[in-house]
Amino acid sequence: LLATAAFTTRMIVDEQANNTLNLLRTTPVTLPHIVFSKAAAGVWRQIEDLSLLFYAVLFLTLPVIGLQYGAYFPYEDGSLISRLVLIVGLGTALARLVLEPFMIAALAVLIGALIPVRTTALVALGVTAFFYFLLVNFPRLMPLTPAAFIVIEFVVPVALPLLIAWGALRAAVWALRQD
Repeated sequence: LLATAAFTTRMIVDEQANNTLNLLRTTPVTLPHIVFSKAAAGVWRQIEDLSLLFYAVLFLTLPVIGLQYGAYFPYEDGSLISRLVLIVGLGTALARLVLEPFMIAALAVLIGALIPVRTTALVALGVTAFFYFLLVNFPRLMPLTPAAFIVIEFVVPVALPLLIAWGALRAAVWALRQD
């Protein structure tokens, strides 16, 4: 995530500093597509490392997920719900590996569009990412009901990166149009 954030932030800040983003805007490609492609390029640059993490999560985390979710949905009764929770938990863990890097890249594009200094933009992105991960992971430490557990474990880690990435890309397009 740090490499994705650093590369994408540097790319956008350098595009603005060198005034090459305006040159890109003269092409027939729309600004939302340019911004989206910048975020995608930041993720694509790290795709080899992400694929290794994807396989590690796929093959190694199922027992950990089973231990974590077993307190809420016991496996002894052989219910379908406990097995479904395992499948959805693994799917959520795998989805996070795709969604969170893209969210970080989208935030990097936004912050790079707003802050023209590379170091300041990287620090702002680091603080933003830190508080995002604190927001997503801190509620897991609290005692939760099964319904709240499902929302915290399955809905928030998938929906929040999608919403943040969408909002960040839209805000980046708005900020770049203000120039």
